[in-house]
This record gives sequence, C-alpha cells and structure tokens, in this order.
Amino acid sequence: MGRSHISTRATRRIIASALAVACLLGAAACSTKPDADAAGTTDTGISDAAKAENARLEDTAKRFVACLTDKGIDAKTVESYSIATSSMPAKDIPKSTVVVRRLDQSGNMAGTDATDENGTDSLYPNVRLRATDDDGLWIGFTTSAELAGTPYAAKQQDYAACEQANPDFAQPPFSGSQHADPEVALAELNFARKARAAGFDWYPDPDPTNTGTHASVIIPETTSKEEFRRFLRTYKGDDWPTYNGAPFGITWSENLNDVYCEFNPGPGCDATDEQQ
Repeated sequence: MGRSHISTRATRRIIASALAVACLLGAAACSTKPDADAAGTTDTGISDAAKAENARLEDTAKRFVACLTDKGIDAKTVESYSIATSSMPAKDIPKSTVVVRRLDQSGNMAGTDATDENGTDSLYPNVRLRATDDDGLWIGFTTSAELAGTPYAAKQQDYAACEQANPDFAQPPFSGSQHADPEVALAELNFARKARAAGFDWYPDPDPTNTGTHASVIIPETTSKEEFRRFLRTYKGDDWPTYNGAPFGITWSENLNDVYCEFNPGPGCDATDEQQ
C-alpha cells in the first residue's frame, strides 16, 4: 500500500506528522542511530510502555473495524497523528483512527475529492477527517451521529451497534471536532506570555473561539522569515512547549514553509504529505 495523505479542516497549513514535531524538538529525535536509555527508550523510538499502549489502541480499533466490516461497511485504520508524542517517530504512530470509504450520493465509491475551497464536503458537512491513499478516498466519523444525512445514513444503526459492542473504542480527537478544553487554552496563553517575555512581542494570545482540544503554537501571517527562524532556534528540544506530556502542534502560513523546512527537512516538507 502506498503513502497516505490525511487532512483535517483547518484555517492554516498544519503538519500533524509526529516526525515533523519530533524533528522540531531537537536533532536527537531525528537521529538514524538509536541509542537506548535506562527507561527502555531510544532517541528515535518510544518506550516499551508507550508501545504497549499503542498496541492496545490499535487492537481496539481493529475490533471496531472488524465489526463494521461484518455489517457491510468498508473500513480500515489509519495513523492517529493527534495523539503522537515528542518521542514517537512516524513509524511508531499508532493506527488507531478508523475511517470508512467515502461514498457518493448513489452509494458508490467516490473517485475524486469533492471538497470546496473551504475544505467542506457537501455530502459529509460534519466530517473533520479525510484520508487519501492508493485505495481511494476515506472519511472519519467521530460518532454514529455524524452518519445522519450522509450517504451512510442507512448504516447509522449498524455503526451505532458497533459502538455499543466496542465501548472501549473512541476516535482520537480530530482537529476542531471536540468542545474546547479550558486547560488547553490556559496552556496556550501561558506560552504566549512566555514567548512575548522572551522578545517575541508579535506572538498572539490564543483565539478564544478555538474549539480544539490540542494545544498549538500559532505563527501569525505577518511574521517575518527571520523572526520565525529565530523562534524555531529558541524553542527547540526541551524548550518546545508541551501540554500533558505531548508537544504543542504548530500552525504557520505558507510563505514561511521554506523556513520551517530548514529545521525539519523530510516528509513534512514533501508537497504530497502537506495538510492544507
């Protein structure tokens, strides 16, 4: 199977790849020669405990997929970028997000992307996650409630039955799909104050209307390349902000992409892997 492209609805270009975040945190996270430590981790790997948790999440997702498949729903698992941690290279991101094949209005497999310029799919207006790979187009429902009014409406009860049969399964958060977490907003605000105190007076307070549940560094469109470069030099390694042990994501405008790629060359800078 070829490389997949996963996207969520967003206002700016966001790289969700854990590899891109890990590289941003410091060169050691991108080393090609693992060096194990006392906790059982490596500079390019994850701990045994994290591997066990990822395996549990993947097994749960696979059971849910098996249930959907038995009910005639074409489903599979894809990488859960939103729960990746700073020590997790791309190869270790768990495939614990469940997606189903995107169907057209007639219930047939859709061959082309039908999203508008705002990233909205008229047939699936509430869907926040889409994935594209060699097998075609896929979408992710947060819960069975989102199947209503879509080409999957007739399968809503079947999807709900699988939810009931697998109460330990839950989709990882999709960008903007959950209610706002006040603790996330506080973490973002505290970092904004820290950044301004460190000389980045252009760094904004978090958007109070944001409905996300994952903290993120926000780089304004008006930021110069030199300032963005200085920011990335300043906040790397242990200085990169975290919330509940997971690194902040990062959002920046397209004109700063070349600067980001100076610090993070690799898959995140390949146009085929970008999230728009």
